[in-house]
Amino acid sequence: MEINPARRITLISAFILLTTLGFSGCTSIPIMSMYKLSQMNPMEANPLNIRIALRTLDQLELKKGDVTLDLSYLTEDGKIDLQENLTVEVGGNDIATKELFDGMENDESITIMHLSEEDAMKMRRFQNHVRNSKSNGEEGKGSLGVSITGNCLKTPISGDELLVDIFIQLDPTESYFAILNNLDLLEQEEAVALKDWPICEQ
Repeated sequence: MEINPARRITLISAFILLTTLGFSGCTSIPIMSMYKLSQMNPMEANPLNIRIALRTLDQLELKKGDVTLDLSYLTEDGKIDLQENLTVEVGGNDIATKELFDGMENDESITIMHLSEEDAMKMRRFQNHVRNSKSNGEEGKGSLGVSITGNCLKTPISGDELLVDIFIQLDPTESYFAILNNLDLLEQEEAVALKDWPICEQ
């Protein structure tokens, strides 16, 4: 059985407005993050600079393919409908900055992910399509979202929740900020009990 414990959080910011889709449970978006989201424009970001950080239980492992950066854009007349799902990967010289450690528990760890050069090029093409559309006077709405589509446990654990905090950084000169706190993977559609959670292959 394929496990898909979490769907998508969609961030429609200066690009449009803020909304969340698909996550159930007692999740929250910090008030300050709502303001920052309203000010950011992912269409002007350098794709190679974008970082997604996830704060999780130490035992939860995220690898390439488990998290995607999802883009969409639709003009009002429906003539342009763009969709792009970009894979983020772990690696490189990414450093966890101090804001990621605020409120962190002793049994938690931070995973920082970024776009590959290939997917960064896909995002650049997406940005160019949107810019060209706007320069032609076409009005539209777009979104940038983060999806968790897979993960596994290093060793079996017990408990009644499996929490994840999700952060984003669009530029290395800026701080990370939380876009979602306390996402419980156990409460998401198609999730199984923690005792049945997939164990990572050695």
